[in-house]
Amino acid sequence: PGILQDLETAIAEEDRESLFRGAHQLKGALGSLWASKPMEQAFSLEQQAFSGSMIDLKESVQTLCLMVGQLMTHGNDKRGRRCGPGE
Repeated sequence: PGILQDLETAIAEEDRESLFRGAHQLKGALGSLWASKPMEQAFSLEQQAFSGSMIDLKESVQTLCLMVGQLMTHGNDKRGRRCGPGE
């Protein structure tokens, strides 16, 4: 999804404002799907966007990508979505 790619770009560019906005958008989208665990992860990322270390934020984005990937596949592919180049 576009928001996940935006989050990955924000991490690569160390753009905390874009990271905050992307996490906020994703949190809303996940909330509308009643996906509580990924929504909580997006909320945490949103809260840490301006104060967290970039290393921790990168790990948080990677975790969120995997959680959303698992949500999207509904268990058909347990690997979930991988973040990174070419994904």
